[in-house]
Amino acid sequence: YLKKFRAYHGFDTDERTLSRFRALNSSDNVHLYNELLSPTHLERLRPDKVLMIGLLHHLPDSLARELLLMLGQCDSIRRVVTLDILYVPGHPLNNLITWLDRGRYGRRAEQYLQLLQGSPFRASKTQLVESGNRISVFYCMCLDRK
Repeated sequence: YLKKFRAYHGFDTDERTLSRFRALNSSDNVHLYNELLSPTHLERLRPDKVLMIGLLHHLPDSLARELLLMLGQCDSIRRVVTLDILYVPGHPLNNLITWLDRGRYGRRAEQYLQLLQGSPFRASKTQLVESGNRISVFYCMCLDRK
């Protein structure tokens, strides 16, 4: 979905996911790593934007907060965007899909916002995003520095 970028650096510990991404996005400015993101990576890459698409619902609260703190220590990062599944009152099919997801940490919107407590980020914008078939709902947060 990204059309224009100087460089894309993706980190994932699932080689199957990385292989699928490589098959769809072969470009000289796309770099994928089969490892966890570390402060050393951030120091070397100096990113200005971070996309965490479908990530937070795979992390327990403690790891999600650690990640946000680590990102906050990198002064080049201006914005973080997240997109994750969530539990929504009155949407039983969405909630079942969220419950069945491989990510064991689906949350309600207010629980995603609670992850920001103690972090250097604030949610400057949040939005519920429906899937094309309107069955699933996702939670998007645009995070800026406090």
